[in-house]
Formats: sequence, C-alpha cells, structure tokens
Amino acid sequence: AYRPSLGDDGKHPFILGVPAQKAWPEIWHIIGALIDNVMNGGEATWSEDQLIPIFRNGKIEDVYWTFSYSPVYNEEGKPGGVFVTCNETTGNVLNLKKLEESDKKFRNTVMQAPVSIVILRGRDFVIESANDSYLELIDKKEKEFIGQKLFDELPAAKETVEPLLLGVMDSGEPFNATELKVMLNRYGKK
Repeated sequence: AYRPSLGDDGKHPFILGVPAQKAWPEIWHIIGALIDNVMNGGEATWSEDQLIPIFRNGKIEDVYWTFSYSPVYNEEGKPGGVFVTCNETTGNVLNLKKLEESDKKFRNTVMQAPVSIVILRGRDFVIESANDSYLELIDKKEKEFIGQKLFDELPAAKETVEPLLLGVMDSGEPFNATELKVMLNRYGKK
C-alpha cells in the first residue's frame, strides 16, 4: 500500500533494509527528531496533512502526509523501535486548496456584483455574506448582519420570503420573480 508513494523513479527497491537516516536524507531534519523522541521514551506522535517534500520520480516533490510514530517496546519494556503508519494526502490537500480558491473567487464576484446578493446557510438561513448593494437595500451594517439568522434580522420579510426559500431548498428548483413585494423595516419606517 505504501509503494505508490515512493514514485516511479524514487527509492524503491533500494530503500529496503537501509537505515532511515540514509533512506530519507532530504527529510531527516523533520522526521529524525520525531523518531528520536519516541525512541527516548516520548509519547506517540500524530501529524495531519503535513507538507514533507520527498525525493521521488527523479526529483524533490511536495508531498502531504498524515502519519503517526509509535514506540515498539522490547522485552525490557523500553522502546526498541518505531512503528510508522502513514497515508499520503497530497491529492486531498491540493483539491481542498483548489476548492478554497474557487470559493474565494466566487465570494469576490458576489461582493463586486452590481445587484443585491446574500448567501444563506441551512434551514435557519444563517447569513454567510452579503454584498454592499444588499446591505444598502436592507439598511444594515455588515458587522451586525453577518452570522445572524436572516429572519431575526428581517422579521417583517419572513411571511413572504421564508416559504420561497424553503421551496427552493426542498425542490432544488430556482425561484424567480419580478416586482415581488416584500415588507422591510428600514430607514426608520416599514
């Protein structure tokens, strides 16, 4: 299961039987201290999605790992070795970074749109973001509005808007309207 992480032109098969310090010289400054800690009676380690570049496929590659180092005790009850479990998570980490970048671009587009837009989360309609045009429309300040439940902030709109939002969530179908009358309390009046 570990073999694919070594790459096509990397450390396999010569790594078998080689001391770890010689097998992994490019990362020994990272893993050596963890191994020494476990061998000297320290607790097991756990690292998640950690960037540890390794030599494989003929070059140093940025590789992300989730791994653990645990003591293997000898007959005297002292650490006699280290049990390493690891999983390469490079694909997951890179996909998450792409998703975060896409989300950031989407949110920037929303914030710059020339129309009023609000992004809501869940059936409580928690406000994740609202652009300046929307905030102006409802006469609210961003710092007081974001993170709140929509109808706690706009109770007068609940009767008209909540059934529409629930309908979209339940059916998955968009709702479009022109000149829909919605009551709001803004600028000091209804």
